[in-house]
Amino acid sequence: NSYAGMRKIVKYLADVIAIFNRAGYEVLTHMTADTGDAIQVVAEKAGEVDLVVVSAPDQFHVPYAKQILNAGKHALVEKPFAPTAAEAREVFDLAKEKGLICMPNQNRRFDADFLAVKEVVESGKLGKLKAFNATNITLSPVWAFPWQGMPDKSYGKVVPIKEGDHRFRGGALCDHPHIFDMIRHMTGSEFDSIYAEVAPNIRPDIEEEDMLSVIGKMKDGTIFSLDPSWAKMEERIPVPGPGWEVFPKRMEVNITLNGEKGTVMADCFGPNV
Repeated sequence: NSYAGMRKIVKYLADVIAIFNRAGYEVLTHMTADTGDAIQVVAEKAGEVDLVVVSAPDQFHVPYAKQILNAGKHALVEKPFAPTAAEAREVFDLAKEKGLICMPNQNRRFDADFLAVKEVVESGKLGKLKAFNATNITLSPVWAFPWQGMPDKSYGKVVPIKEGDHRFRGGALCDHPHIFDMIRHMTGSEFDSIYAEVAPNIRPDIEEEDMLSVIGKMKDGTIFSLDPSWAKMEERIPVPGPGWEVFPKRMEVNITLNGEKGTVMADCFGPNV
């Protein structure tokens, strides 16, 4: 199953590269299991590289970004960008010092369905936005990427969720930041208050959190409720793997926006958009 999933990823990558090639860009790709090898490739191909995409296990995001910036290259870093705000600021400060661009890869902003919803909001048809509800629920990714079940790799360090809890940071919350970015991008506002609560794991063998709920309020007054859990159970799907095109869906991003004049709902990861 892991092999089949990887084949899908490679095919998708090839399709993306083909789009860039047709636009006149040459894309240099290098896939390796050696975490130090990729930076060496950047150094060797310095004259051919403008931008480096970091899609490595989470523990390498910050050190890779710093190495890339110090090599004089722009960086696009997969989520989560950094385990802490302080470490993220260090990277952004370095980018500013070097006169380079470094940013997190929040690709869900550019999905056609999300852009359609954003267009409705910006048209004024909903009136002032009052509430934003979103789910970003999936299978546990640990079946395909075991490192995501290892706190030192998925979070970059072993930190308890809270005092008295046997679990560690690095689970579903690190894996599913998309809906947090969606509400910021949709409202153009920043977080004013936020509260999160973890639930007991539905997978007792995983060391990190797999179920949680988040509520809060934006500075523009929009309230929100977010569910970024690993709530889909692997044993209920005959062939667990990437995909959202068939039922039962392996992953879902559903959003509901309530405004003073109306409501819009969207299934952002499937055929029911």
